[in-house]
Amino acid sequence: MTAPIAIELVADPVPDAQASRALLDACSDAAGPGGCVFGAPGDRSAPARARVVVVFLEGDVRLRVELVAPPSAPGASRQAVFRPEDPIRERFRAAGLIAAGLVAGSDLTGDRPISETTDRAAEPEMLGPFAPRRASAVVMASGGAGFTAERSWGFIQLGADLAVAGPLTVALSGGYGHTWTRDSDGIAEQRATFGIGPGLAQPLGQRLELRARVGAEVQQLRADVVQPVTGREDEGGRTLVGVGAEADLAFLIAPGVAIFVGDRLDFWGGSTTVNVGGATKEAIGSWFDGVTLGLDLRFP
Repeated sequence: MTAPIAIELVADPVPDAQASRALLDACSDAAGPGGCVFGAPGDRSAPARARVVVVFLEGDVRLRVELVAPPSAPGASRQAVFRPEDPIRERFRAAGLIAAGLVAGSDLTGDRPISETTDRAAEPEMLGPFAPRRASAVVMASGGAGFTAERSWGFIQLGADLAVAGPLTVALSGGYGHTWTRDSDGIAEQRATFGIGPGLAQPLGQRLELRARVGAEVQQLRADVVQPVTGREDEGGRTLVGVGAEADLAFLIAPGVAIFVGDRLDFWGGSTTVNVGGATKEAIGSWFDGVTLGLDLRFP
């Protein structure tokens, strides 16, 4: 008797009976003798000629199907991205066809059911309840507002998180900020930065991700003045090395696209005194705190 293909289905929300039946029927029709059956994750009591994990991500928008056993052909996988207008039932039917196709493509005859020992040896690690494939690079653009000492600022920032291993990333950032207005002495301030350092990206369910970064920053701080009475203009600047840290919460709004909100804290390496006409007019503080809102693009 030919052993069936065991399907382990991971989806949130849990699919209804019709969607589940569409997956199983499509897989069984394509698999031939033995058909396909659902197996609970971690349950290896029933014999099967192959075990396949089917994972739906991002509200059934993305699909990953992976052959996890037997050990003679583990690691084969397929991915798919559905359009918003694709019916849910057809998405699950496609998953069943892909699962059967992976087994057929691995040349499994069904004469030798896999055992509990070999099945566990071949099973890949699942990351929490969803096992999503992490993006290898995330590119971010954001804007925000913050303050230092008694001045308020607006700023824009570009950055990238490059995946290293697990939740670890290398974070790159560059930004530009400017005080919203000139003060009573006609002074305006601006700042350009470049930073690099380690980061963490931790999924919080299906659509949310918590991220944190810290790193060294090279900063060019400048002040320019237009004196209110004389109209005389002058400027000056200095380069500082400081530290920047930020944390944000990202929400996936479409495949590969997320919005995020966060907070960043910068130490500018020390305070800076602004002198005009030989007299001290202002001190730019050494700390900056700002709130950010942005958009990111994710690349596999």
